[in-house]
Amino acid sequence: MGKKCTQKYKFKTFTEATTFANTYMEDIVLTFYPMRAFYCTKHKCYHVGHNKYEKRVDKIPEVDVE
Repeated sequence: MGKKCTQKYKFKTFTEATTFANTYMEDIVLTFYPMRAFYCTKHKCYHVGHNKYEKRVDKIPEVDVE
């Protein structure tokens, strides 16, 4: 269970929320789920939270080594 809506940061724009989420992902090394911005209809603002439906996987291109 995540934080309650009232305990989350509130952002006026999607860009501000996305920037915060990206900075968080760069600063925190071990993250099980990526941070994403989403719109809150209750508070009419954007929040950031972990997207539990998308796993964070480092994308390393496969290299043929022979």
